[in-house]
Amino acid sequence: MPMVFASIRRLVGDPSAGARHISGLATCLGLSCCLGLVPLQTAPAIPPQAGYISELAGPQALRAVLSTALTADLRTFGVDRDDLERFYAQRDFAPLFITDSGWRPDTISTLTLMQAAGAHGLKPANYWDEGLADLAGVEEPGRMLHQDLMLTAATLRYASDIYNGRFAKSPKQDPASLLAGFDDGSEDLPAFLAALAPNKPEYRGLQAVLASMRQGSALPLLGIGEGPLLSLGTRDPTVVQLRLHLAATGDLQLDSTHDGGSTGVEADRFDAALDTAVRAYQARHGLVVDGIIGRKSKARMNASPEDRLGLVLANLERLRWEERLISHKHVRVNIANFQLVAREGEEDRLSMPVVVGRNSRRTPVISDQIVSLKFSPDWTVPRSIFEKDYLSSLRADPGFAIVEGFEVYKDGALISPYRVQWHDPRISRKVTLRKPPSSYGPLGGVRFSLTNDMAIFLHDTPSTNLFDLSQRAHSSGCVRVAEPEALAAYLLEGTNWDDQRISRAMLAGSIQIVKPVEPVQVFLSYMTAFVDAYGRLQLVSDPYDLDEALISRLM
Repeated sequence: MPMVFASIRRLVGDPSAGARHISGLATCLGLSCCLGLVPLQTAPAIPPQAGYISELAGPQALRAVLSTALTADLRTFGVDRDDLERFYAQRDFAPLFITDSGWRPDTISTLTLMQAAGAHGLKPANYWDEGLADLAGVEEPGRMLHQDLMLTAATLRYASDIYNGRFAKSPKQDPASLLAGFDDGSEDLPAFLAALAPNKPEYRGLQAVLASMRQGSALPLLGIGEGPLLSLGTRDPTVVQLRLHLAATGDLQLDSTHDGGSTGVEADRFDAALDTAVRAYQARHGLVVDGIIGRKSKARMNASPEDRLGLVLANLERLRWEERLISHKHVRVNIANFQLVAREGEEDRLSMPVVVGRNSRRTPVISDQIVSLKFSPDWTVPRSIFEKDYLSSLRADPGFAIVEGFEVYKDGALISPYRVQWHDPRISRKVTLRKPPSSYGPLGGVRFSLTNDMAIFLHDTPSTNLFDLSQRAHSSGCVRVAEPEALAAYLLEGTNWDDQRISRAMLAGSIQIVKPVEPVQVFLSYMTAFVDAYGRLQLVSDPYDLDEALISRLM
């Protein structure tokens, strides 16, 4: 927790300079952070201050301060005057941290929590300013008021960062309304803030990995040196390094014969057991599963500790961008490793490969809900696909629509493709292309409908050969699932739809729309680092090249 300790040093001062006096605030923060504790209960570390806080630190004074431009120390938290004004207006401009008898008793606990932000991959310095090192007493109401503003600005920033993410493109909730949910008459502020963090097992798993990295308890991973391609039958000194690396990742069990030591008779030979371990490693990390340690596999294995740390930070941030988990059942699609997992609580019920959007037509990262299933679905071609994939063929020969099985609609009426002015530059806005209901169309036998306005959903596909590929970014943005019947059965549990009825509906050729008992959350996520069921960190491919830019902002 280097940033936390740096903050403590700023609080405590430089002992070599002869500093003898440490504020009560600095002492409490220092002890809490050094011990790795984040108190969630009230911590009355500031002695009660007698007397009534005058109107100089009350609502009228707050209104007056907020009617002017913010000072530099308030702007440092990245919260603007409108955020502060909206928040205070919701509480009739009553200070958040000042009470009739002085500072609220959990003030230090709140600061301690924010200075432990490193546990979430955030920088504690973002929620600290030197002006908070020594809290004013009741005899300085003006300074108390200014510090209340600073504390509130820091708290608003922290609440937003931990709930929305530090660099979210579309925050789920603005800071003022987010903190408005806190009832300071009955709630503990640190506990309220702690509960804003993502409530998902993926987040807790990455936090645990981050803690072990920073405590130095993570197993060291031996790099693989320069040498030949490694595959079944190869003999080379780098095979020994490979064994030790896979033992550390948990993919290979070493024994007395293959102990990885330089004296091991078989240690430098790539045998069948090592081949199995390599294939398991490649499958877990989204690499081509060929049992060969080439350039890509070696680069993944040789990732530096700093690279691994950056990936953990980036994926903690991505999880903060998601909506909170509210449904007992939920589906997660990991775009980065082309995999879908369906869960009930924290138990994995289904896992299957998926095909996601190609780089030029990326599957968006969104939180949504599966609200219905459409069996034997029709398909209305989105305008972007119409223009990119079909318009040139229709302009060359309108009969293309008939050959490919498209219906053409204008003003809601079915018309002949030969009656359309395909060269009209706005024709994609005037006509609609549609594939009629079937079990063999582009969406296969079932579409899993979401609520977004981007025409993004999950669906079956007739192109099942794509699931055999290791890199499965081939769609136009929607997600194709390898086991649609199993996913449909999972979603329709509790209804009168059994496996046989699902199969018949998928083959019927006529549309049937069915709803699950309740909407099921679905997260289309982009996780290039995650923790598996055994607590091991998995690093997978970055098909859209999104990691570098995000990591540079977080490190």
